[in-house]
Amino acid sequence: INGREPEQVCVDAYDRGGIPEHLATEAFFRLISLRLVKSRGCFMANICVNHDLDQWPDRFAALMKPTLRNIRILDAEATADRNAIVMAGEVVGLQRPILLLPPEHKANAIAVNLERLKFRQPRIVKSQK
Repeated sequence: INGREPEQVCVDAYDRGGIPEHLATEAFFRLISLRLVKSRGCFMANICVNHDLDQWPDRFAALMKPTLRNIRILDAEATADRNAIVMAGEVVGLQRPILLLPPEHKANAIAVNLERLKFRQPRIVKSQK
């Protein structure tokens, strides 16, 4: 667009076990939305997931919903202590990652973990009060 590459915004920031509060607010997501509308890019946030009952990826997606579009979650359900990617923007055509260049160590384990990743829609969660 206008000779510019689409912008990609990634959040991988943790403070005492969680994402800092200011990176999970409507104001922050509004700023992200403004950047993405101009560039047709995408936003991705790395979310730590303790187990399948941990709703943090879905809660984070719910926080994004008022300002961002096309929200998807890339997750390896039924795996404890994992990471999920919550994303929005131009993400509909994305495919799950594959291992192109195997590392010298643990290539098989990495390939298995990548194979477990699946895209899903955010689930509706009850608000925390």
